[in-house]
Amino acid sequence: MPVGFFEKHGLPYYKYGFKKLSEVYPNAKGIYEEIRNADRPDPAQLRTNYWSISFTIDYIINNHHAYVAEVMPEIESLIDNLTQAHSVTHPQLPHDPRTICRISH
Repeated sequence: MPVGFFEKHGLPYYKYGFKKLSEVYPNAKGIYEEIRNADRPDPAQLRTNYWSISFTIDYIINNHHAYVAEVMPEIESLIDNLTQAHSVTHPQLPHDPRTICRISH
């Protein structure tokens, strides 16, 4: 699920990694129902077993890489928040969050 899904419901999902959704959100049943009813692409429609290697590479670059480039500012912001909030108790986190985000440049 995209980050926006959780933000739409005001749920700071990155804070409660070890808890059940029902423990931190009063409308967990509604969230679960929305997830179950979300549109999902049908992998069978892609028929990837007929793709050439070059077409597969083009598909990955034009879909996945374009999506990552589009959402990277949001990912960088989330990493920055995570690092600021938890670097004291988790010294393995980099002191400079840009270390993690080099992939975006």
